[in-house]
Amino acid sequence: MADIALPPPAPFLALPGEPPIPWTRWLQSFETFILAVGLMEVSAARKKALLLHCLGAEGQRVLSALESGTTSDFDTAVELPNAHFAAPQSALLRRFLFRQRHQLPGESVQQYVANLRGLASTCKFGALQDEMIRDQLIEHTNDAKVRETLLLEPDDLSLSRAITIAVRIESAAACASALTKQQTIADCSAPCPMPPSTLQPSQNDTLAAADSSTVMLLRRQQRSRPRPQAQTPRPCDNCGSSSHLSRAQNCPARGQTCRNCGKRNHFASVCRSAPAVSVQAPTIIHNVYSGPVSFKACSVRLNDVCIPLLLDTGASVSLLNMHTYNTFFGALPLSAPAASLCGYGDSKIDLVGSLQVSVGYGNKMVASFTFHVARRGANLMDLDLFSALGFSLVDTKGAAILTVSTPWQQKWPSLFEGLGCLTAFAHQPLLNPTIKPVIQPLRRIPLALRDSVSAELKQLLDIGIIEPVDASPWVSNLVVAQKKSGALRVCVDLRAVNKAVIPDRFPLPTSEELIAQFHGSTVFSKLDLRQGYLQVPLHPSSRNLTAFVIQLSADGVTPLRSNIDAILAIPEPSSAAQVASFLGMTGYYLKFLPHYSATTAPLRRLLRKDEPWVWTQACSDAVRGLKVQLTTAPVLAHFDISSPTWVTCDASATAIGAVLSQTQRGVEKPIAFASRALNQTEQRYSVGEREALACIWACERWHLYLYGRAFTLRTDLQALTALLSTSGTGHRPLRLHRWSDRLRQYNFDLKFTPGRDNVVADLLSRSAPPHPNTPIHTDTDQVERDIVQMLHAPLQAVISLQELKEASEQDPVLSQLRVYILNGWPQEVPEGLAAFSRIKQELSCWNDTCVARGLCTVIPSTLRARVLAMAHEGHLGIVKLKQRCRERVWWPGIDKDIEALVKDCAACLLSGKTGHQAPPPLQPLAWPSQPWDHLQLDICEIQGVQGVPHHQRFLVVVYDLHSKWPELIATGSVTSQVIINFLDSLFSRWGLPNTITTDNGPQLISAEFTTYLQKQRLSPALPQEPLQRVRASVTRQQRRMKQKFDLSARVKVPDIKATDWVRVRRPHRDNKLASYWSAPLQVTHQLGPATFLLSDGTRWHASRLRKVPPLAHTTGVTSQATPTARQDTPALQLTPRIAPAQAPDISTNLPAEICACPSQAAQPHPRVSPRPVRIRSRPGHLQDFVSTFHV
Repeated sequence: MADIALPPPAPFLALPGEPPIPWTRWLQSFETFILAVGLMEVSAARKKALLLHCLGAEGQRVLSALESGTTSDFDTAVELPNAHFAAPQSALLRRFLFRQRHQLPGESVQQYVANLRGLASTCKFGALQDEMIRDQLIEHTNDAKVRETLLLEPDDLSLSRAITIAVRIESAAACASALTKQQTIADCSAPCPMPPSTLQPSQNDTLAAADSSTVMLLRRQQRSRPRPQAQTPRPCDNCGSSSHLSRAQNCPARGQTCRNCGKRNHFASVCRSAPAVSVQAPTIIHNVYSGPVSFKACSVRLNDVCIPLLLDTGASVSLLNMHTYNTFFGALPLSAPAASLCGYGDSKIDLVGSLQVSVGYGNKMVASFTFHVARRGANLMDLDLFSALGFSLVDTKGAAILTVSTPWQQKWPSLFEGLGCLTAFAHQPLLNPTIKPVIQPLRRIPLALRDSVSAELKQLLDIGIIEPVDASPWVSNLVVAQKKSGALRVCVDLRAVNKAVIPDRFPLPTSEELIAQFHGSTVFSKLDLRQGYLQVPLHPSSRNLTAFVIQLSADGVTPLRSNIDAILAIPEPSSAAQVASFLGMTGYYLKFLPHYSATTAPLRRLLRKDEPWVWTQACSDAVRGLKVQLTTAPVLAHFDISSPTWVTCDASATAIGAVLSQTQRGVEKPIAFASRALNQTEQRYSVGEREALACIWACERWHLYLYGRAFTLRTDLQALTALLSTSGTGHRPLRLHRWSDRLRQYNFDLKFTPGRDNVVADLLSRSAPPHPNTPIHTDTDQVERDIVQMLHAPLQAVISLQELKEASEQDPVLSQLRVYILNGWPQEVPEGLAAFSRIKQELSCWNDTCVARGLCTVIPSTLRARVLAMAHEGHLGIVKLKQRCRERVWWPGIDKDIEALVKDCAACLLSGKTGHQAPPPLQPLAWPSQPWDHLQLDICEIQGVQGVPHHQRFLVVVYDLHSKWPELIATGSVTSQVIINFLDSLFSRWGLPNTITTDNGPQLISAEFTTYLQKQRLSPALPQEPLQRVRASVTRQQRRMKQKFDLSARVKVPDIKATDWVRVRRPHRDNKLASYWSAPLQVTHQLGPATFLLSDGTRWHASRLRKVPPLAHTTGVTSQATPTARQDTPALQLTPRIAPAQAPDISTNLPAEICACPSQAAQPHPRVSPRPVRIRSRPGHLQDFVSTFHV
């Protein structure tokens, strides 16, 4: 150590805190030091002493604490800090950091590999360490050429060879960059050249990536270049010429103005002023092989100073940066910016002001132009200045894709004549021989569409698309659809044919394959064939597959037998009422029936009161003769597609009937009659549903006449005009929802016809045969099952379908309601059904005995509490509970039942979900008989007003109720003495009043103020009288104002009285878990209409109180609430477990002060302390006890 003088390593831990160097690295430096100074062979005690000396003061303390008072040797002293300071390193974390290590900019390959080796040393890669470093080098090098070259090597590439290749490529790139001359691209058209420093990169930046040997070689080459001779004359400072000295008389720059700075006697090329601001901003290159983008700039003269401006035709204003303004225009004043500016991406531009300058370019001159000055950014020329200087854009109508607009139709007219036909191909589909041909029955086309279909088929026949045939093994039907333009599209229903055709499987090309074929294409076209399928001819052997059938007649439409069967099937009347109904129907067509009076004489004789009922042969002949006359001309007419059409419907308890008629030559004539009986399910429909069924059945029955044309649908139930129309909303029965959707295919106008004018359809509905005389499509059973499923699904978790059916059958109100729904409502409705009569058109029967209102089930009275209990789960509050119930259930007064349930629920009350308490009614004041008789006094603080002196920040206001005269004073304090002094000044001027009203402010209820009032013999305002004892002297205008306020505020007289138990809503909580509501308190006295005195001595307004329901009224749902007011929970009392037979219901085993009010015999509740009560929960070892709470 005496021979070699080396400094020891820096102290490991001189001060408390984290070591600046990891222990392993510092220990390695210490071992290198003792090896270098030749101390490896010294004793262990001397090594330990040297170690303690180099550890530092804090390191010695830590090592002493680790030894725990025992003396250790040098090896042990080294191991103790190693275990203490060496934090455990996760191999997964170290590997993650290793994989995240990228080559940094300017970092050479050698440095990058060295750093990777240091990271990999702690990753526990083992034998794979070199491969991991090699893969990391290839993946995360910042040189693409290095990556490409290494990827070309075989898979057994070693790390050393990879490093050699990378270093070689890196050195070659650095040498090539150094030897390449940088050229400056200058804009020759600009009068002011750019400074070369902004265009040429420095040589040091170019050689940043080269290795040290190359850099040294280049530097030696630069030093060896011959230097210029000292005797070369110095160029002139004013013009740059070497032919004369500076400031010579013959210098050409004398008297000239510099275009850079505007000063005289020198050129811009040798100007020593600050260079012009460059408009080239740093460019971010997003593509690897793309070069920098050169923005176009133009140099213009601003007040005879040459300034380059960046052309930006998308800018709305022209900009100058602050540097340009300070350099050239600092003497000119700036005006305030007129508006704020935003750049791309709504980035705000920091404006300093605006500047007025003259702008010139060539021969163009703008006398005054406004430039906005920004703190930073480039100098911009907007479109206004661009146009003012005479600039123009070339090819402003250019597009990325050139659209060819050559009139091809005129160039090749033969290709666009007719529909077109494919001549080189005929389609011949393959058939499955095992499938037999199908001949479909004829589907008649509606009469309103036959002319249009005939014209379309004739056009197809003329151009050769279709051809007539006499017979074909395959026969299909036409399908007519309407286009958006209103024209018809004629199609063939070939679904049966497609089952026999073997399809051709051809794979369609994907988008990637099509895009690959577009490579190198420059012209693109879009081709569409008009009716392309019709341009492909069918093989003669396959044409029978597309055969279709249609019925066309030029002789019009003849009456069908089914149109008159309803009249012929009417049975002979068997009572006087049936005779009167039959005569009413025939009398509707009285003008078309000859000798009507003589024909109906035997029937009219039966309607006399003094004539006995005797049915004779003359009566039978009269009925038969009237039927024949009704079903023949001139009563029954042919259908005319151009005449207005009417469909009249009616329904009875057992059948439905309809009449199709038209207005021909100004007279309404029948076209067809129809009726059918109702099945057992349909007979249980409501009156409105049976009327709607008659409408939908009549429209579908005469689909041939009605589809595709406008007609009028008449019914004698006025409610259907809204329920069946598209605008009808609300609680429509489910069946009407379905039928309304089926009616949307028709174009009809629904009108109401009184029953007295609907005699024909009425007779048909009452005289229908016992079974339907025409086959119809019905899915009644499936529809009924769907309705039952939809209405019962929300209730199946709490009420079974059978239970709901039995309860509805036993409910007396619903039983009587079903009778009215099925048979009609009387003129006078019982009081218990008045709520149902207002919505009678929305009611329907389902599941034999159940009742529904639209989509909601009407719940019997015995099940309503259970339904509310299910809906109240979760304690959602009044609003959400109403929303949940309104979607699926209903009964009269459901909103009031929900409000009562939630208001009686302790959990909803404590959580603040019972809604707002209705305010009490407004209590008017009596008008004083004379001025200065009744005064009101109040104090207000002046807030939000600037400049108010501190000694005038309060106002004391006195108001006379008779004359409306105010008196006020501004003061800095509002003590009782200040108010007394103010009142003394008023009383000395106006005298003493009889009554003065104040609030409960501390200054107005203090002993000093009370004594003052007593001395002045003034009485404070007494509590206002109850509502029922309001003085009769209140004016009518005051009563109207009070009624308007009570109505708008929805006031409610408090139902709280003395001896009731209530909860008080406090303005603050002691903690977040506490409730705003206090423990139950008893009302001891009513001080006013809405003021009450409680057992703790406090007075509260009714808006702050909630009445606690009695224990007997607490439902199971309410009792299931959990307490949330922790500070109101009284002391916990543990009682031994009782026998199971005597155990209380778990749903009511809750704190009594939460479930209900205390008993009447309970003592008054003590005053609630402002400090929270200590919370004590039941210990776990006392689970065998039942806990109860008491007040």
